[in-house]
Amino acid sequence: MKKNLTARVFISCGQREGTEEILIADDIVSKLEDMGFVAYFAARESTLKDVKEITFQKLTEAEYFIFIDFKRERLYEEKNGKFVDTGKHRGSLFSHQELAIATLFDKEFVTIQPIHLTPIK
Repeated sequence: MKKNLTARVFISCGQREGTEEILIADDIVSKLEDMGFVAYFAARESTLKDVKEITFQKLTEAEYFIFIDFKRERLYEEKNGKFVDTGKHRGSLFSHQELAIATLFDKEFVTIQPIHLTPIK
């Protein structure tokens, strides 16, 4: 009997309220599923138990990892006793933690840094 092997993709994405971040991740999930992938996005897991029992398990099972790094606060550095704007931004801390775990598990990954927040059409 031939087994249907489908690649699993873990999507790590910011989820800041008041933005379209979750909509963008949901669009990516839909596009991946249309192409035959099994996509997972941890939009509803918010407790430590969820992270331990669901998110880590899905990360372990996934063959691929997509890291969507949305801009957050601007970063500053100290120069000559003053804080100077670096012109850079940090990303979502939760996504960076998931990226670190995926790296530990040797997952193949793609990094996306959206320029603006508009859902994919």
